[in-house]
Amino acid sequence: MEEFIVLKRVSTRGQAESGLGLAAQQRDIDLYLNNYAKVPYKVIAEFTEVSSGSAKLRPVFDEAVELARKTGATLLCSKIDRISRKVSVISTLIEDKMIKLLHTGQLLHL
Repeated sequence: MEEFIVLKRVSTRGQAESGLGLAAQQRDIDLYLNNYAKVPYKVIAEFTEVSSGSAKLRPVFDEAVELARKTGATLLCSKIDRISRKVSVISTLIEDKMIKLLHTGQLLHL
């Protein structure tokens, strides 16, 4: 069974309170899971982060990545910029052989 860890991120508290950005991300994630994920699948954890994608300290992100490493589950987000605004962070995840990273249907790393 394929397992997923869902990560959603907005940059500001206002965006989090409005829910609009998070709702759009959840819609994209649900579309992927319901139409493209291998059945059966299981979402083992969901993380929602309110932080700039370029922030140095991101404990929610770090927890999601550590759980992905520990469990072998695929880290799933709606768009790659929800992971980070820093190319170095994204490239580090792509090169990490313990991490599988998907953004709404495009597998980035096996």
